[in-house]
Amino acid sequence: MDKVAGMWQLWSSCCGSDRRYWKTIAQVFGGAAFACWPRTVTRSPAQARVELKFPVGPKVREELWDSFSDDEYIHSAMREVIGEHRWPFDVAVVPLYRGVPEGAGGKTAVELATQMPPESVAWYIYFGITHAYSDGASGQALFNDLLGFYAEDCGRAPAAPRPEAPEPMALLQRRLRTSLNGRTRGHQPDPNHDVYHEVVCEETTGSAQGSRRGSSSGRG
Repeated sequence: MDKVAGMWQLWSSCCGSDRRYWKTIAQVFGGAAFACWPRTVTRSPAQARVELKFPVGPKVREELWDSFSDDEYIHSAMREVIGEHRWPFDVAVVPLYRGVPEGAGGKTAVELATQMPPESVAWYIYFGITHAYSDGASGQALFNDLLGFYAEDCGRAPAAPRPEAPEPMALLQRRLRTSLNGRTRGHQPDPNHDVYHEVVCEETTGSAQGSRRGSSSGRG
């Protein structure tokens, strides 16, 4: 269905117009595509809850690589923690310290790290997020929330009220419906509604797209 929508958008932008007959065709096609679109079944908040991943410990670094800084070592340590990636979200917290602290018997890496002097521990948070959730304003909203939580935890800001979360699929569904009507030449809709405008490009320039996306990951 995403390929059908992408081909329709390409055909619409090449052949479409603002005439009444074309708008009728677009509404008929958009409605039919929307009716055939696979539906997402949402789970309860408890079922959808993402469990944080932590290193088992007590050792989180190999002495052989002590010459590497924490920033250089974290990539290897994070891969061990994540293991099988969980989509659409994966969140891991890794404290890095050298050696094995005394009295480490039976304690996890996080328990040991919280008992150590702060200057001897480097904390890292990893977010694995699908492309649809991490672009543009969505990524900015995530980091704004994290910075807000950090400020509250450090006592730099008062605890803010948590608004009730809206229905999760309503916004995406509205954008999808608008996107399936297509876009004609000269018409400038909200770019956020072009949900599937890259599908055809991905089919024709897959290697270029893959290289660009592969190099766009970063560390926060």
